Amino acid sequence: MTILPVATPSRPADVLECEKCAHGSYFSTSFTQCVPIPRAQYTNQQLLWTTAPVCENEACYDFVWNPAVLDWGAGPFSPGPYTEYYLQAEDNTMLLEVPSRAYADNADAVVFCDNADLQIAYKYRDNCGPGVDNPWLLQPGAGAVEMAMAPAGLTLAAIRGGRLLECIACDSGGSGEGAYNSNCVANSNGGICSWCGSTCAASQYLWHPYARVGCRHPRAVTDTKCEPCDVLDISESDVRLVVGCGYTTLFRWDVLSGTPSPTSCAYTGGAQCQDSEGRLLHCSNNYRGRVLMGPAYLPYCPLNHYVSDACLFTPSSVWDGSCCKACAQCAANQKKVTGWLPCSGMTYTDTEKSMCTDLCSTGFYQTADLTCQQCNLACR
Repeated sequence: MTILPVATPSRPADVLECEKCAHGSYFSTSFTQCVPIPRAQYTNQQLLWTTAPVCENEACYDFVWNPAVLDWGAGPFSPGPYTEYYLQAEDNTMLLEVPSRAYADNADAVVFCDNADLQIAYKYRDNCGPGVDNPWLLQPGAGAVEMAMAPAGLTLAAIRGGRLLECIACDSGGSGEGAYNSNCVANSNGGICSWCGSTCAASQYLWHPYARVGCRHPRAVTDTKCEPCDVLDISESDVRLVVGCGYTTLFRWDVLSGTPSPTSCAYTGGAQCQDSEGRLLHCSNNYRGRVLMGPAYLPYCPLNHYVSDACLFTPSSVWDGSCCKACAQCAANQKKVTGWLPCSGMTYTDTEKSMCTDLCSTGFYQTADLTCQQCNLACR
């Protein structure tokens, strides 16, 4: 990036105090005063220098387009071909070249032609930044027109950020996982459609930013990706088994006996491929939520059990039935409190035992609000 002559602070020759140059101008060491940044206008099918920005609806398009075929020498300096400048100093004294695939906005800040917001909107900037062959020009009252199509006899200003256009629509149907736009970027003529991957290893699943739809989304700009299947879904309060990820066997507790005895659910199905309520589990290898026929998760342990906090888990930990502990029932001299819950099989807490309280002592009875009230000892 070329840095042109700098003068800080700026003090014009005919004033006694330093002052900031106005927007759209910089301090020239050759002229010792603030001078407008050279701009380019398209006049009668030629690009010519001007110092006045062209505005429409208060939106100014003031920047530099220097075609290589012209040798411009006007102004305090002679910029090279395809050069655009912006200011980078509070007192407007430093003039810098705009980098490739970028442009200077009306506040003299550099804006890159490619950004994430545009990809989300499925749009790209056509002929954006310095050095493009066919810049878009602003025709007052008539909108944008390409330089090659501009009418003669008019004075137009080039639109430095190019024109915002829709990316090419890619095939969202057909066979496989569809297609995505692999090059929806500035000056790309709309991008390139590429087929998305559709297969992964047995222990992996297809992932895409657009859940459930993936590359079939009409604005997909990324390919699918193979991600490893987690065995466990872990949070601070509970542990669950991930169901139906990839083409793998699910190792689990015995649903038929309701005990932590080790068993498995094959990808092809079987008696152990259901939950405690008899709902069938599913098998799938896709990113569309992974819920086709039933629940996507199972409790780590069967009902009326809790998970031992002595066991240390990671998402890839193999299921271990010894980590399942039977919940204790209330003792003979205890009762269940209001809100008592059976153990779900996925928490670290024995909710059955922790929600027991002592029965009322002899000579006391339980009231509707669950308090113990002394019995009357004599008739009235």
